[in-house]
Amino acid sequence: MGGRQWIPIVALMIVQPDTIAALPLASTFPILMRQGSRGPVHVPMIAYGTAWKKDQTAKLVSAALRVGYRGIDTANQPKHYNERGVGEALNEVIASGLLSRELVFLQTKFTPIAGQTDDETLPYRKDASLGEQVAQSLQSSLDHLGTSYIDSYVLHEQMADPDQMLAVWRAMEEAYDNGTVRLLGISNINADRLEFLLSHSRIKPTFVQNRCRGVDDWDIHVRHICDQNSITYQGFWLITGNRELLRHPDLTAGAAWHKRSPAQILLRFYTQDGMMVLSGSQKMDQAEMNLKLDFDLSSREIEAIRNLGLTAPLNSESKIEGEFWNGLDYPVIVLWRGHDGKETQSYLLAPNQTPNDSRNAAGSTYHNHEYVFRSAIDGELINFWKADRTLGWKQIVEVNRNVELKVVNTRPEKISLIEVGAPIRTLEPYNGNPLATDIVVYGTHDAQQITVKGESGDIIQILKISSASGGAWQTLHIHPLSEHGDEL
Repeated sequence: MGGRQWIPIVALMIVQPDTIAALPLASTFPILMRQGSRGPVHVPMIAYGTAWKKDQTAKLVSAALRVGYRGIDTANQPKHYNERGVGEALNEVIASGLLSRELVFLQTKFTPIAGQTDDETLPYRKDASLGEQVAQSLQSSLDHLGTSYIDSYVLHEQMADPDQMLAVWRAMEEAYDNGTVRLLGISNINADRLEFLLSHSRIKPTFVQNRCRGVDDWDIHVRHICDQNSITYQGFWLITGNRELLRHPDLTAGAAWHKRSPAQILLRFYTQDGMMVLSGSQKMDQAEMNLKLDFDLSSREIEAIRNLGLTAPLNSESKIEGEFWNGLDYPVIVLWRGHDGKETQSYLLAPNQTPNDSRNAAGSTYHNHEYVFRSAIDGELINFWKADRTLGWKQIVEVNRNVELKVVNTRPEKISLIEVGAPIRTLEPYNGNPLATDIVVYGTHDAQQITVKGESGDIIQILKISSASGGAWQTLHIHPLSEHGDEL
């Protein structure tokens, strides 16, 4: 049976800030080195976002640069950004001698007509060609920001017409060629349109900037494409869009264990997962705290946070791509069970199928939807499956009498799982940090008996597996107060 799948992040060249001369920082977060049109570009993994700051923009950007931010994100879109205010702050800090222009990663955006509202504030002529609009908007940005070049120039949205999007992108490529911009990116784009852009562009995007939330699957489809193409994913709305996760008791307890704030834990999760973070707090003490990520989360903690995000909250619209295959030697009916208990046939599976068999049934389902597996010969109940989005957005379900068992150890001692014909499995003791709780997932069999023993050898629990009553996926929590003889 298939468990959670996650695509590994592509390794990029990373240098620590203390290896870059004259780069004063408030923290030790890593910096990416990306090759630009005029040589390497230092890209901080955390940048200060300037949307919706209006007449406070100059004051806040100046303060952000002074507390240690070395990346600034803005846009030539007056309804949401004050690009001129960013330029005022940047040049004021440079004039003070604190920084040189070369030490600041400066990113702005071309916003198409659809993303603008007031003709009087348009940074280009409305009747100009798309290529001319890009050139006019870019020159306007250079004037606003008081700089001769832009480190990263981003198309603000994917645009409804793909041909128009390519026309804009080609104009951006020209700016890349002449060195006015060092790197290119695109924002607010879906997976299909990103693949289209990659297949039709001469200069590929270095960045994709999207809203990233746990309840939206952490934007996994787009991030997968980014990983495959060495694109740095920039996430925004990372705190605001994940408020439920910030309040989750496991995350708050994990933060207390690390002696950090929940926001710091979440931001470190993002950066360790290969994401560039846009953080735009207007409370400068919080903005400065967001830079202090000089600690590491374990791989177990990172996976736990991923899964917590997926459950905060999940609902009937959380989609799962499922594939059923029948490993038994007789045909099986897959039936969807409604809230009223009524069963409706969904699929008929041929016998003796294998994974990736062309005869397998595949389709979309949703979190918490239930399916029943019955013999097509006599209707006997074989097993049932409840779709669980925390196990991944894509799942392969084997229809047989096996059970995939997830065991979670919350006891302050090492435990052993003993069953006939299987190796002894051990789980490390619980150390008080719920994000680091030891978990094992493995396949077992219907009617199998599992004995759980503590470090002293004493029996804690004896379990008897039942697929007909417990289903194809089962979770067992070994609690400190578990009683001998409990059954799953």
